[in-house]
Amino acid sequence: VKPSLDPAFSSWEFLLDVDGNTQLLGAGGFGQVYKAFTDKQQTVAVKIVKLEGASSASLIDEAIEKENAEISVLKAVRHPNIVQFLKSERIKKGELCIFTELISGHSLSELMQLQRRPFDEAAVRNFSKQPQSRHPAP
Repeated sequence: VKPSLDPAFSSWEFLLDVDGNTQLLGAGGFGQVYKAFTDKQQTVAVKIVKLEGASSASLIDEAIEKENAEISVLKAVRHPNIVQFLKSERIKKGELCIFTELISGHSLSELMQLQRRPFDEAAVRNFSKQPQSRHPAP
């Protein structure tokens, strides 16, 4: 059983690398994911979602309300193979932070890039079944 994280933290900061840069974990169409540290001494992942498509304050509020409704459902899910969602927080107009458990290791996509070819179906099945290390980084 993996330890449960406390979503009741009130402040957080980006974790910096040895050069003083934020630790970007990934980026995609919906935002960027960074490593962060909370006032509860927890290392978490924080996804910064920019709601640029919303042209008015009411559309931004509506988009954030929709995201928060989805996050509240995901926060209730507890399973060892599903990332734990902690909470969301609006940091400024048009930006939403989504906090989740930090998972170490590589994604299936990263492993395929490292080996420079796709996995066959059996390899994907085996990868999906394996227990994942879910210990937060110090």
